[in-house]
Amino acid sequence: VGKDDLTMKSQLGSKNGYPGCPECRPGDGLYHQAALGFSDALRSTGKKAVLETFSPHEMYGFWLHNQTVVTERGTATNAWEAYFACMLFSLRHLCDKKTFTDDLYEDNWTAENALK
Repeated sequence: VGKDDLTMKSQLGSKNGYPGCPECRPGDGLYHQAALGFSDALRSTGKKAVLETFSPHEMYGFWLHNQTVVTERGTATNAWEAYFACMLFSLRHLCDKKTFTDDLYEDNWTAENALK
């Protein structure tokens, strides 16, 4: 589990269509996994690289997209949109202490999944 700089240029294959990996799907982390020596892995791209596309393209981003959060004002959104708002300082109304909690932070997601 962790931030993967080994295939950073291709964003875990999402930028180049996963060449040589017909079984790869967005967010599955399989791109070059075996060639890198991993039999199992949860791979993410890092805090800023996660946001290179407006839609999720790797495990952490897809996980965030599947988490519902509610702002201090009561607006429901997904954690991906809140993370995007907090990290890029856009849509600030979606970024507050209720939508960007410790359990959603990438380092903590990584640590939690490493324990599984």
